[in-house]
Amino acid sequence: MKRVLFLMFALAVSVVSFAQSPEKLAKKLNSAIEASNNPKKAAKYATWFNLGEAYATAFRAPSKDVWPGMPMDQVKMIWGSQRVISNEQREVQGVPFFVDIYEDKEAYYNQAGVLEMIVVTKPVAEGDLLQLAFEAYMKAYELDTKGSKREELAEVAQKLKDDAMNDAVTAYMLGDFASASEKFEKTAIIGESPLLNAVDAMAIYNAALTAQFAGQLERAIKLFDRCIELGNVQEGAIYANQAEILKQLNRIDEAKTLLNKGFQEFPGNQNILVSLINLYIDTNDDPNKILELIRAAQANEPQNASLYYAEGNVYLNMKDYQAAIACYNKSFEVDPTYLFGIYSVGNTYFEMAIDAQNRMDALDFSDVKGYEAVSKEFESYLQQAIQPFETAFSLATTLDFQYPIADGLKQIYFRFRDKGEEYAAGYEKYNKFLQDNAAAFNAQ
Repeated sequence: MKRVLFLMFALAVSVVSFAQSPEKLAKKLNSAIEASNNPKKAAKYATWFNLGEAYATAFRAPSKDVWPGMPMDQVKMIWGSQRVISNEQREVQGVPFFVDIYEDKEAYYNQAGVLEMIVVTKPVAEGDLLQLAFEAYMKAYELDTKGSKREELAEVAQKLKDDAMNDAVTAYMLGDFASASEKFEKTAIIGESPLLNAVDAMAIYNAALTAQFAGQLERAIKLFDRCIELGNVQEGAIYANQAEILKQLNRIDEAKTLLNKGFQEFPGNQNILVSLINLYIDTNDDPNKILELIRAAQANEPQNASLYYAEGNVYLNMKDYQAAIACYNKSFEVDPTYLFGIYSVGNTYFEMAIDAQNRMDALDFSDVKGYEAVSKEFESYLQQAIQPFETAFSLATTLDFQYPIADGLKQIYFRFRDKGEEYAAGYEKYNKFLQDNAAAFNAQ
């Protein structure tokens, strides 16, 4: 399951006792709606406050004193009068749940038998009950011209905000990121309203991130911008998030500007550094800029093998082969399981051999000495590629990596097959491997 990395949610609890049936609650809600449609009653604070309470009560009714974190036996005791229609085992985003299905809701328990979420399947009334409750409370606020009911309104608004947060978390856990984003934003809107006058920067961040998950890129940018305005940049993480969106939208210059700003404010943030490095590499920008960034990242994480590998890639693109090999070797030294590092050592020698081959082809036919000298270089590079390729092949566990490594080794051993039995045996080994696995590799 794609867990929220940006916040460990503590679900808010609004403890309310419900003894009324859904039919009675619906009747009470309809009466409150009728009162709000009466011109005389609509001018009164109490009419709209009562309507807000009716909508909020209708929204909370299916949960009945129960909230996430309760053990199953406690939930069943509280809901004792309600019949469980059936039980199921379900997997949501890779996470298994035990699900009790009721007439109006589904209760999801984790493997330890603890309630994680309640999904309402049959609400008391139609419509966005939370939004309607909020609008009714706001109307009551407008009619409270003397401000004597501010404390009462703040109390109910806080409960409504908690409800919105819980609703957002449930949508998130179900993998409905678009709905989760809207509900996180609603949480923030309730908080910023005159009822509470409290900016919830974390709710806005959650709305932005779930919008990004949902592919709502432009909306996510606006929400991330709001976070930056509020100073809630999550120690720089927001810059990396937003830059990734800008890259997807092909707004590369904006992404660079944003990441450089983030790097200046948070030079130790590894996400920003790695994003900058990748962006400069992707756009073939000034390699010296990239190297400066990579070295700053290495200073923060000296045991991160991928950073030395990234440095090697920059040097390889510059055709500074020896510097590239030194970096690739360093990445493998830092992490002896880092396959990319040792494979790239062999691949760089292979690239050097290809360059030598191209130089041989460009020589004048009469330049025998020059040809022999470059030919020795060519063979030397191939020889030096063998050991790192062999090491990489021994570490590789998937055909995606094994097949191309075997292909390189086959070519090298074929070149030297007449120079010793070990070369002929190497050629046979890898030629057979390629033949045996060709169909599986091509089918991927």
